[in-house]
Amino acid sequence: MTKNQRRTLDEWKEIIDRADSSGLHQKAFCEKEGVNYWSMRNAIATLKNQKSPQTTTPKKRQPIFKEIRVAPDLASGSAALSITMVKLGLPASYPPSQLAVLISEITS
Repeated sequence: MTKNQRRTLDEWKEIIDRADSSGLHQKAFCEKEGVNYWSMRNAIATLKNQKSPQTTTPKKRQPIFKEIRVAPDLASGSAALSITMVKLGLPASYPPSQLAVLISEITS
């Protein structure tokens, strides 16, 4: 193959199969066969990306549990919320559903 000729993915598949079955490290195989090592690595990455497209569902993150302390101030009708190093003062009338969203955003 001449210097500026491009190989098709099918040609790369054959070369990669030969490299895998040769028992040689990829770099040694490339030197022996006169194949550019980095071109072969790029072809492997391209073929791998074709097999596992990014449209797959991402893994679900495990929930992270943080210690939360709420210290109510009965005189003022407010509460102080402490999550790790974040301290936030909220009115006692703050809706619980909004509090849950706020905690989720702070801890993620």
